[in-house]
Amino acid sequence: MKWKFWILPGLLVSAAACSGIQPPNSAPSDVVVELDAFSGRPNPSWTLTRDDASSLARHVADATPRSRRDLPAQGLGFRGFAVRNPGGDAGLAESLYVTRAGELVDPVNGSIYADAPRAAAFLRELAAKNGFEQVVAN
Repeated sequence: MKWKFWILPGLLVSAAACSGIQPPNSAPSDVVVELDAFSGRPNPSWTLTRDDASSLARHVADATPRSRRDLPAQGLGFRGFAVRNPGGDAGLAESLYVTRAGELVDPVNGSIYADAPRAAAFLRELAAKNGFEQVVAN
């Protein structure tokens, strides 16, 4: 008779797995990352999970402030990452830009205001996981 008590929990777990229910932190967030790399065609983008959005927020928070300076002209190819966060997930700003060199750029006036190499490295890692390893390798 003991086996009857294990059937219902087992069925519930199986049903949850088949229904596509995700653990809370692997669910999508409102944070969208755009890989700024292409001219003349759309840049690829992807939505971060809540875990990834939280990790990015930690990396941005660890940025080293610096005196503001203008962003130098950038050529063709991989330039950085535009991050859009309309819902304010994970405490990230609504909009930010991380250059390929790991600098945070103010999206309003285009000036560099902090160094965030860990944020850039993390976004490169995510780009590679999303199939853009060759693009960010240059």
